[in-house]
Amino acid sequence: MCVRLALVQRQTDMRRSDEIAFRANNKTTLQVYQTCSNSDRPSERDLHTPIYSIQTGHKKLILDAPPLPHPQNCVIYLLRHGATANNLAHPPLLQGRRSDLELSIEGKGQADATAHFLQGITFSAIYSSPLRRAVGTATALTKTREMAVLTIEELTEVDVGDWEGKTWQQIHHETPSQYKAFMSDCAKHPYAGGENLSQVQERVVPALERLAKQHLGTRIAVVAHNVVNRVAIAHCWQLPLHAARKIHQNNCGLNILTYSQETLKSVSVNAAFHLDAY
Repeated sequence: MCVRLALVQRQTDMRRSDEIAFRANNKTTLQVYQTCSNSDRPSERDLHTPIYSIQTGHKKLILDAPPLPHPQNCVIYLLRHGATANNLAHPPLLQGRRSDLELSIEGKGQADATAHFLQGITFSAIYSSPLRRAVGTATALTKTREMAVLTIEELTEVDVGDWEGKTWQQIHHETPSQYKAFMSDCAKHPYAGGENLSQVQERVVPALERLAKQHLGTRIAVVAHNVVNRVAIAHCWQLPLHAARKIHQNNCGLNILTYSQETLKSVSVNAAFHLDAY
C-alpha cells in the first residue's frame, strides 16, 4: 500500500511542491519516500530508497535510519527547540536572542520525546544555537550518544529588539507604524531596534552550508529557532522572505534538509510524528 501525503502546503507562487509518500511494508513500519506532485504515483526508483522509516509498533515512535548519504551530500536534521514559558503564554510572548530562557517542563518533555524518536539515527555532530532553550534540546539528543553539543553563534534566534517579551497585540498598540512596516515587508523592515529577516538569512544559510560541507557523507543534527528555521526553509524553497513568516515551526518540529551540489533543499518540514502527547 502506498499513500501520498503533502506534509506542507506551499505558497501559490512555487513552481513545484514536493510530497512525501508513506508505504506500509508491514504492520509495524511506515517507510517515507519523496515524490513530486506532478507525478500520479512514486516511481519505482523512489520506492526503493526510503528517506526514513518510522517504527509504529512501539508506545512511542522511533525513526529508523536510511543508508548514509552520498559522499558528496549531507543530510541536516534541523529542529526547533522545545517550548519555554514564553512559547506557552496565552498569547505567546516574542522571544528573540535577548531572552535566554530554559526549557519549560513541557519543553523538556518535547526534547526527550524527540531524542527518543531519533535514537536510531547516527549523527556525525550535534550543533545548536548558543541560547539555553536550544542547547537544552540538543543536550537531550546526546543522552544516548557520546557526543558534545557544539554551539554556532550564527544560529542564534533573530534579534526582536524593543519587542522582546511583548505580544503582537501590545506591539500593534504601542508602535503601530513600525508594526505596519514590519508586516508589510519583514525582509526590509526590522523588528523595532532589531534585525530584519534578510539579515537573519544572510547569517543562517552560510552557516548551515558551512556545517554541511564539513560533514559530507554523513548526517548532522542542528537545533535552532522559529525564525532561523523559517528563513532557512524559505531559502530552500526559493520563497520571498515576506512569506517566511507563514512557515509553521512547532516546538521540536523536525525539518530534514539535504546539501548536494552546493545547494540546500528541503525533504520534509515540521514533522511532528513524535509530539502527539504535546
